[in-house]
Amino acid sequence: RYNSRSEALREGVRLVQEREARLAALDATLEQSLLEADSGQLEDAGKTFDRLIKRHRRTSARTRR
Repeated sequence: RYNSRSEALREGVRLVQEREARLAALDATLEQSLLEADSGQLEDAGKTFDRLIKRHRRTSARTRR
């Protein structure tokens, strides 16, 4: 798969950076959500779960293809 150790290391570094970026985005989203909740900008839990279930079904359907 890799022609040299340096290629494998570069791929590893890229994957770590990608993961760190996703975690930073998640942290920012969580922080924003907490600020919104603290200011009273809340969404009904039922609506939230319905939206998440629909998203999960769409994602699951795509990965089964």
